Parts: sequence; C-alpha cells; structure tokens
Amino acid sequence: MEINEFKAQLQEVANVVKTDLASLEAKHAADLLAVQASLDAIAAEQKNAKIGAEKRETASSFLAVVEAKSEDLKNLAERKTVTFQLDEKAAVNMFTAAGANFVGKTELGYQAAPAAPTSISDIVAGGTINTPSLSYVRITGYEGGPQMVAEGGLKPKFSLTTELIDATVKKIAVTAKFSEEATKDATTFVSLVQSEMVRLHNEYLDEQSLLGSGTGNDLQGIMPLAKSFDAGYFASTISNAQKIDVIRVAIAQARIALYTPSHVVMNPVDVADLELQKDANGNYLLPTILSGTLSTIGRVKIVEMDAMPTGQFLVGSFDRGAKLYTRDGLTLRVYDQNEDDAMHNMILVVLESRHVQLVNRPEAFIKGSFASAITSLNKA
Repeated sequence: MEINEFKAQLQEVANVVKTDLASLEAKHAADLLAVQASLDAIAAEQKNAKIGAEKRETASSFLAVVEAKSEDLKNLAERKTVTFQLDEKAAVNMFTAAGANFVGKTELGYQAAPAAPTSISDIVAGGTINTPSLSYVRITGYEGGPQMVAEGGLKPKFSLTTELIDATVKKIAVTAKFSEEATKDATTFVSLVQSEMVRLHNEYLDEQSLLGSGTGNDLQGIMPLAKSFDAGYFASTISNAQKIDVIRVAIAQARIALYTPSHVVMNPVDVADLELQKDANGNYLLPTILSGTLSTIGRVKIVEMDAMPTGQFLVGSFDRGAKLYTRDGLTLRVYDQNEDDAMHNMILVVLESRHVQLVNRPEAFIKGSFASAITSLNKA
C-alpha cells in the first residue's frame, strides 16, 4: 500500500471519528437541555402547587364569609322597594385575596376567567401594615468597602447614600353590576366576583406596582426608579445580538451592583418572541417552548405580565429591592340602593383594597427597551 493511499485512509477514519464526536456532543448538549427543562418543569410544578393550595385556601375562606352572609344577600334581593341597611353604609364587608374560581350551580351567562398568572405580589417581599403612611430609607448608592489593613493602619470606611421617603397608602377600586339572582347562591356569587372583578383588580395592581408614578393617587412603581440598561463591558461586542443576550447582560449588570436577580418581567409577546428564536440550524435556543414551562436565562426565571409594555423588560432582585404592603385586603360591598338598580333587579358590587409599595433599593432593578439594548450590544 502506497504512503499516499494509507494517509487517505487515515484521513477518512479521522473524518468519521470527528463526525461521530460532533454528533455525540450535539446529542449530549440536547440531553442536558432536556434534563434542565425537566428540572425546571418539576420546580415550576412544585411552586405552582404551593401557590395553588394557598389560593384555594383563600378562596375557601372567601366562600365561607359569603355563605355566612347569604341570608342577608337573599333579603337584599327580595326587598326591591325597601332600603335594606346591612350596616351604616348599607354594605356587606368581606375580606379576601385573589384566589381560585368557583363553579356555581348555575352559570347565569358568565364564564369563569382563566387561572391567574404570576403577579407582582407573588415575587416581591411584603406583608400587612396598620398605619395609613410610613417613612422608609431608600438606598441610592454606596461608597467604599472592606480592605486589608496593616496592624495599626487606618481602617477603610463604608457609607451608603440614602434618602428618607414618606409613603402613603393608596386605594384601588372597581365597581360592577350583577343581577339579583346572582346573590341567591353564595358559590355562584363568589365565582362571579373572583372571575370578573378580582382579576381586573389584580391586573391593575400589577400595572401600578410596575409603572405607578408615586404621585397623586398612584403607587410608587418600580420601573420609574429602576436603573437603565447599560451594555458596559459588552457594548458593541456581540454579533447578531438578540433578546436573550440583552437579558443576560442585564442580569450581569445587576450582579455588578451586588444584587442577585430573582426574576425577569416581560410582556407575553416578548416572551413568545424569545422562545421562538432559533439558531442557524433551526433549533430553538430555549427548549422550554416544548416542555411548557417558562424559561430561565442565567438561572433567573422569566415572568409574563400583561402590565409590562411590549418591547420593554425589567430584571431585578424583587425580594430585596421592593416591598408591597397591604393596609386593607380586598373589601367587597354589595348595594341595592343605587340609581335605578332596584327597578331592574340589579345590585351594585364595589371591590376595593388599599396598598403602599416601597422601592427601597432602585439599583436592584435594571430596565430597558429591547430595541435600544440590542443596538448597543451589536458589533459595529
């Protein structure tokens, strides 16, 4: 066998081995992605099960409160021409938080809303407050830090830049009219309130928590105070930058500021666009589109929120950077003496709550628009 022929055979074997290795590496990478997707799915199921159990318990409490007042509600419906004073304000007060929907004995033309997605109150710290206002310290920066010091040497100083903020409790309210028949069955009444009114209330609370100006009747939202996206080290360094690159760089920006992001908030349209992104071979960059679980980027979970404007994002340490306190939980009042409702067998239902939000660490949040962020990352 000639030398050249032998070399050709060796090269052929080498090419086969190289091809097999590439195939194995691709399969290994795909298997790792599949395993990670499964782990993400298990974690999401466990968390959703916990949240679901809490919401079912809350909803059951709501039902118990309504059932305790069921006779009052029935009397309210029967006395169409008489002013029925349930208390000083002719109202039934009931307290609850958002929960699962109930299915009543009759549908009465209403259809239950889909299960509620993750809301701001699920990811920020919070609790209850017993005062109409409070003062808190907002940390806006720091200077200095620990250093090695020689024996007898001058010790370094660490100082925080702070601002004293006075925050007041704000009210969110919504009204709706239902037929008197809706009050005859407590389970049906709860289902209507949960699916129609509580859903709208919670969506608006998300909007205020994200975008509120903090002036007038607005809560202090996170977005107005969050730090703007800064490409920094990654400016003009990425070829064909995409949304996934933007989120990862924003996470790094928060980490440089000494905060560990817990969530990425995006509009559902942007999440869909993110999950539909493919590589040059047509493979999805995020395999979670096939598993049904929401994606994680840089080990940070993505949360869809309708309140987030399309094309924008918010990355942050939500458990450290903001707190949402509740003064009064959801309060439900039922009136039969409003306008000409009695003539039409209608009742007025008022739903309201009172909250205050503190954004005590603005540097824990990074905001931006995908379009401008991608431009700053792309190679010139």
